[in-house]
Amino acid sequence: MDKIKKQIKQLESTDKLAAAFAYFIADHAKSNADTAALSAALLSMELTNKQICLDLTNSEAALAKIAQALPDIEFPEAMKKYESWEKAMLDSQTASLPNGEAPIIIEHGKMYLRRYYNYEKTTAENLKKAALANLPCDGREKISEYLNIFFPSDDESAQKTAAETALTNRLTIISGGPGTGKTTTAAKILFLFLLSEPNLSIALTAPTGKAAMRMMEAVTSARFFLEETVIKAKGSINDEEKKAIETMASLEGSTMHRLLGTIPASPYFRHNSENPLNYGLVVIDEASMIDIALMAKFLDALPPSASCIILGDKDQLSSVEAGAIMFDICESANKHGALEKNVILLTKSWRFAQYPGIEALSKAVNTGGDVKNILDNIKPKDGVELIANDNHSNIAPLLIKEFGAYINTAGIKEALNELNRFRILAPLREGRLGVNALNLLAEEILERAGLIKRNGGMYVNRPVMITKNDYQLELFNGDTGLVRRNENGELRVFFQNAHGGIRSFAPSLLPEHETVFAMTIHKSQGSEFDAILLALPDKDSELLTKEILYTGITRARKKVLLLCKNEILQAASERNIRRASGLVDALL
Repeated sequence: MDKIKKQIKQLESTDKLAAAFAYFIADHAKSNADTAALSAALLSMELTNKQICLDLTNSEAALAKIAQALPDIEFPEAMKKYESWEKAMLDSQTASLPNGEAPIIIEHGKMYLRRYYNYEKTTAENLKKAALANLPCDGREKISEYLNIFFPSDDESAQKTAAETALTNRLTIISGGPGTGKTTTAAKILFLFLLSEPNLSIALTAPTGKAAMRMMEAVTSARFFLEETVIKAKGSINDEEKKAIETMASLEGSTMHRLLGTIPASPYFRHNSENPLNYGLVVIDEASMIDIALMAKFLDALPPSASCIILGDKDQLSSVEAGAIMFDICESANKHGALEKNVILLTKSWRFAQYPGIEALSKAVNTGGDVKNILDNIKPKDGVELIANDNHSNIAPLLIKEFGAYINTAGIKEALNELNRFRILAPLREGRLGVNALNLLAEEILERAGLIKRNGGMYVNRPVMITKNDYQLELFNGDTGLVRRNENGELRVFFQNAHGGIRSFAPSLLPEHETVFAMTIHKSQGSEFDAILLALPDKDSELLTKEILYTGITRARKKVLLLCKNEILQAASERNIRRASGLVDALL
């Protein structure tokens, strides 16, 4: 016992939470305190690494992780085999089966903190309940005509299936890459719902403010396309159709946290199973960014009568907290699980028709294909170009051209639009090609070119990104603004809202923010740019995975400029993230 505590003390300098939990478990173990303490430390470390649970069946890999943190560790014999490891933990009484009361739960060879086991169980149970619930068919007979109008071609058969599923089931999950029509399909579904139920209460939500505003913008903009499509097919538009379109124009987007009702300094929300949300239809976008805790609480707050449509890309980066929910849901459907009929995969992309190189590269990265062969055969006109990263001077003309476009644009709205056409993306913050260094480099290049003058923290034409939600100001994590002077010569930060309006704030009023010539790929989720410069580090890293590359590459509509070494790109495309969870099995 004392020996184990001394070894765990090594963790205090790198992971205080894991060390504290290990001490707590060791003190409460009835037996096998060494196994219990090390298991607790490892379970805490896995949660820090965004894993929902610890897979005991792969004991060799699990022990290797803690050996990295505690290089002098001597593992108890019980931890070297799954069966003996599980027995030792149960005998210690610090772990129990699900019907027990211990702080650690073991089920199907996986070890959980009780709280995360409950999150996973709640998520699975609520998804399965919703999947089994059918919608009444009253008033929906006329919808078939519109399905043929909105989805006339065979290329849209999956989108049509998604609409049919949403109109007959309370749960619909739509997964697809960029340009596959997820949001457009959702907009068509909303219109069809409103034709049947004109007074239906609808919520548009997403895990971040930026994603919620982007969905609202896409849905409200789609009303023009829907109106044109109906008029073209029928020759005119009737009052019911007009009302549906007007209702869509009035919809607002909200973060999931705000919709649930955040309680200050509390992990709980005002809305839950006892006080459910009051909506008939909820559409959730960017579901790959949702962690297991938030998903469990959100599904718990959905009333049994509500329909839920979940949109996302299963191949994108997962949430910044524990879980890979969108991937797990789609994987369970692929294995003919309980949600099989509720999950629709959209595979045809319309976005990259003119720029096939982006689609080819993203597919090669996503499948671990021969990236070098793709790059050798792609021409710049196809949308992808490789730039040598041995010298920063290679990118100076590019940055002067791309960022000079917004700097030399007079109108605020037009300048913001120009700013959001191009961005530098990087997977890491630190290092020569990390976000922090790239932001400084961009500033130096632009200042030398006479395009900016850094006279203080807030200088004219500084691009800033909000990093913390401020609900009072309605500024959200990921919102991008531009520092300019107003007509009175006062320094202000200008932002464009989802409806195209411009708002400005005194710099001192802004919530937490940072310069955003460059941003992390994680922060870029939910964004789109005409062109990106994707900068990878000089050396390979376990943090470089196919998910992070795929997410970065697919942020571009027209051009991907790769600042990297070929071998780094290839190595990263062959490394994937597989977060440990039991959600797939729970949904089978």
